[in-house]
Amino acid sequence: ICRREMRCGFLLFTVISTASTLKCKDIIIGQANGTSFNFVNTLDCPKDTKWCMNLNISFQSPLYSIDGLFGNCESSGFIGSLLNFTKPLADLTCKTAGCASFPSANLTRCCCNTDLCNSTSPRLFPLIVALGFFILLLL
Repeated sequence: ICRREMRCGFLLFTVISTASTLKCKDIIIGQANGTSFNFVNTLDCPKDTKWCMNLNISFQSPLYSIDGLFGNCESSGFIGSLLNFTKPLADLTCKTAGCASFPSANLTRCCCNTDLCNSTSPRLFPLIVALGFFILLLL
C-alpha cells in the first residue's frame, strides 16, 4: 500500500510540476546572415524560468548580420545565448514586465510572465476594452 501511495504521490507531483512551467512562443522571424526565417512554435520553458522575452533587433557587422523578431523563454535558445554574449556590455535580463529600448544596440526587449504572452498575434481584448471606453465617453 505504501509503495502504491508513493507512486501516486510522485505521479501527482510530476503532473503538477510539469503543469506549472511557463509556456512561451519560440519565434524567429527575419534574417540572419542573409538567410530568411519565419518560424513560430510553442514551447515549455525550463523549470525555473520566470519570463518570456521578445527581442526586436537589427545588427550589422563585417562578420554577422541579424534583423528581425526573436522570442523564447528568457534563458533558452537564441535569446539565452544572446543574453550570455551581451552580459558584459548590457544587461538585457528581465526585471519587470514591459518593453525597454536599447538604442546603442539597436534593440528593443519585451518581457512578460504569463503563458504565451510573447505571441506575435495581436491581442484583440485590450483593443475591444479601449474601444468600449471610447464609445462610453462619446455618449
